[in-house]
Parts: sequence; C-alpha cells; structure tokens
Amino acid sequence: MNICINSEATNRLAKFFKNDAMDRWICFPSLNRRSLSLPTNDYSFDTEEMSLTVGDGKLRILTDITNKVEWELLQKLVSTKNAEIRHCKYIDMTLFLLPQKDYSITLVKEYNENFSIGYDEDEIVLFESDAFDSINRYRLFHMFEELWDWSETITVQKLEMFMNLVRKAPYFSLIEDSIPAGTYLLLSSKEEISSFHGVFCSQIKGNFSFLQEDKTVSFPYIMGLDIPKETKYIIHCELYEYDEIEVISIKRIYAVDASSPLDFDDFLWKHVEAKKGEFAMIKSNYLDKDYKIYPTRDFHFDLPSPEMAARKMFMLSKVNCSHRKLKKLEKKLNTKMKVEKEFKESVLHKSFIKVK
Repeated sequence: MNICINSEATNRLAKFFKNDAMDRWICFPSLNRRSLSLPTNDYSFDTEEMSLTVGDGKLRILTDITNKVEWELLQKLVSTKNAEIRHCKYIDMTLFLLPQKDYSITLVKEYNENFSIGYDEDEIVLFESDAFDSINRYRLFHMFEELWDWSETITVQKLEMFMNLVRKAPYFSLIEDSIPAGTYLLLSSKEEISSFHGVFCSQIKGNFSFLQEDKTVSFPYIMGLDIPKETKYIIHCELYEYDEIEVISIKRIYAVDASSPLDFDDFLWKHVEAKKGEFAMIKSNYLDKDYKIYPTRDFHFDLPSPEMAARKMFMLSKVNCSHRKLKKLEKKLNTKMKVEKEFKESVLHKSFIKVK
C-alpha cells in the first residue's frame, strides 16, 4: 500500500475521476460538490473541470443522505444514466474503487482541519492499493460490497415524491372541525420489535429554499398496505383499556397521497419482520434526536388484496395538529366507539378502518 501526499494524492484522484470508461465505486460520508471533486490544500472553490463525469462505465455511489447532502446534486446524479446511488447510515470513510483493475484509493485526510495526527494541517493524504496488494485490496472491496448490499437504492421516483412532499409539508394541517372525508384509522397491535431506517425517514430541517428555516418535516413509509386512493389522512391510534372500557388514543396523524404508491422496495421488506398478512411502518425516532435508531413497527391487518398490496409502499407526511384539536378528535372517536356499534366492531376486529 502506497501513501500519497498533496500533489501526488490529487494526481491519483484526477486519474480516477477521468476513468469514465470503467466501472467505479465510490463511498462518501456526505454527498456534496466538494466530495465529488478534487480536494485542494487551500480554500479555493471547486471548478467545473474538476467535477466527476459519468461515462460508459457503471458508477456506484454509496453515501449517507442524512449527512449534509446537496439536494440539487443528488437529483442530478440519481437521474444520470449508468449511475446508481444508495443510502447507508453512518458511513465514515471515503473510498474510490476500480473493481476491474483491483485498484483502490482511501482518502485519509481531505483538506485543512482543526485537528490532525501525523500530518501537517494543510496536507492531503491518501492510501493507494492495487492487485499486488491482495490482502488490503480484498478487504476494501469486500467492505464496499457488504455495505452496498445493506443499503437502500435512491430512485428518481422516490426522490421526486419526497421533494413534492417537502414543498407542501409545512402547510399540512388538520383544520376541519369534524373528521374529514377520506380519513382512516390505523391501530397498533404490536410493540416496537426491530430497528431499521429508510432513505427519507430522517427529519428534514429548513435547508431547502422553499422550506422555512424553523420548520422540520418528516416522512415515514408504510409498506405492504393497500391504501385506498380516496385516503386523505391516516390517524395512527392505540387502543387501550381504561376503567374496563376500550379507549382510542391518537399517536400521530399523517397525510398521504395514495394516488402515487412507490414500487415496493425488496431491500426494506427483507429487513423487517413483517410476514404475510402484516404491513410495516418504517419511521424515525422523534423522542430522542441524538439517538439515531429507527424503530420499525409491525401491525396485523386484513389484507383487502394480498396480490396488490404486496408490491406497494407509500410515503406519509406528518401532519401539524394542535394538542387541542388532537384531544377533540380523540373525543369524537371515543364517542363513536360508545354509540356506534358497527364502528366499535370494526375497531375491535380490524387494524385499518375507514371513518364514516
């Protein structure tokens, strides 16, 4: 393994960037223009000719899109021919790999940092290995392939749906006095049993030009549930017993565009414990923002159409609803439980119920 510093390091990276006729695998902790260009040991800005180009070879990019991603760049790359981008949480290394040549570059120190060991503050340092360095080469390629298998693909369809939801998310609010048409109840029946995360499950703060600075939006997924197209809101509830009476407690309210289901993501379904006759909601943990575990909640429900439902996934938008309106909704639902026999029977025997 060679150690390359400064001009030698940038020379190696320049050659890698120009290898657009070969397959290239890249791993970035953060996807932005700085990471996709030649690093410098000064504070000059990146230029057009330094940017990565995508040619005839296939390009794989593995990154954590919850870590300071540049969304315009992500949109461009996702729609680029021969490029595939996947999301993996907590990536902490920068790799450049040429699988056909058994060649790898590990960027150890990119540019000026406040703290460094063994190298001057303004030095660029990388480790280089090739086919003759079999042990190190195998380990790096194996590492990338393993992470690639455990990562979720970012598709154009997912990204477009996400962007559309972000644009209108701050304006979602449950303002009707009565329960609006197209509202469904979703009732929990299991505890949190496993942890996982989806590409767009994390909370997004006001880092979009169309999103106010103080706004935070979040989008869980529901997989395997055949949501009727007229669905406007999904009220996620919990059913519990209080003074020997069954009571509905609202946990969260989501808005859903049921006319635009995503193609089902086999990767996500494979890593949750839902079986036939169940669907899974994948969402972020809103209780502790620093503890980045993403609980997966499984629910049992009556599949209206198993063949159709098995290939659908929906993105939901968390609705802004005041505590007063939330309690008012709970009161209305619990009144229905008391006076409407048909509604009560539905609640006690199903997990996905249309509120009439």
